[in-house]
Amino acid sequence: MPRNLLVVDDEPKICSVLKTFFEERGFRVSVATTAADALEQLDRLPAEAVLLDLRLPDQSGIEVLSQIKERSPNLRVIVISALSDPQTIQEAFDRGASDYLTKPLDFSRCFYAAMGIDVVDVTTIQAEPEALKRMPGSVAEQYRAVP
Repeated sequence: MPRNLLVVDDEPKICSVLKTFFEERGFRVSVATTAADALEQLDRLPAEAVLLDLRLPDQSGIEVLSQIKERSPNLRVIVISALSDPQTIQEAFDRGASDYLTKPLDFSRCFYAAMGIDVVDVTTIQAEPEALKRMPGSVAEQYRAVP
């Protein structure tokens, strides 16, 4: 069964690209270009994830994030924004964002965030030796997994 995704961005080209990208991967995608339209769509259609830009023409994306989380506390909301200052990012997480992706978007990260899959930079972690022993290298390569 396809996942339902709402893309909220006032830039039609970004909406179109994201819609195509996710539909090719089996998602059902709705698009909203304003905060009012996004909230209305969420009232009518179930969504499992929202990609939310912070710069919307009719309302602050941070405020929209708060409203979405008030209505659906468990809904995954991924902020997609060109704003990358630490204060804005922290505020988004404080208001309930599940993830924060900066534009230009890395579509792989966007996909994993929408699926609710955490991405880990394996160059910054040390795998436990016991875990490495439990997964043969051939299995790790086949499934592109890290123990």
